Amino acid sequence: MVWAYVLGIMPAMSGMFTSFVRFEAVFPLFLALGASLGKPGRGWALASALGISLALHVWLLWRFVNFDWAG
Repeated sequence: MVWAYVLGIMPAMSGMFTSFVRFEAVFPLFLALGASLGKPGRGWALASALGISLALHVWLLWRFVNFDWAG
């Protein structure tokens, strides 16, 4: 209930939806990944998630540097 208030009602009352989608959709995903990959014996899953994140970061950085980010 507190999460719904902070991310749903407070931004609507202040008129600023700057980070609404990012916090509502992506942040809980990182909490779930941290909870599931932090358990012992999940080293291979953690390494694959980090590898995918690194590859995505490099690809997006390459697009930004070459002015191919938007449009």
